Amino acid sequence: MDAGDHVCWMVGPGDDVAGPARAFVADGELFGDMVLVLGDTDGGRRAPATWDALLGEVSRGAERADREGFRTLRVLADLTALPAGDTRPDVLARHELRLDALAADSGAILVCVYDRAALTPEAAH
Repeated sequence: MDAGDHVCWMVGPGDDVAGPARAFVADGELFGDMVLVLGDTDGGRRAPATWDALLGEVSRGAERADREGFRTLRVLADLTALPAGDTRPDVLARHELRLDALAADSGAILVCVYDRAALTPEAAH
């Protein structure tokens, strides 16, 4: 991944999340990125309560990273605990496009982690 990239990572039961998450964070530290971990991918951080809170945190983080001379902002956002209504395809697409634009405009690197089961067509009902 490089500056301006945004990826949705869908995980299921038994998937190794901790290893790749640690590698993503370590790469950020290696490349001189400001690292922001949101959610419980590292065993305890609280995820943003709303989509607007997530967008605000990423936006503020990108501004701070730029101001403080980091290469970019690198975000790992665990969104596996989002309520079902927030993962409906129409809602998810709208906010993911906003995050995509924010990553492209700011140069941030953004990985959003979702529970694959919450994104199935059956979960949308």
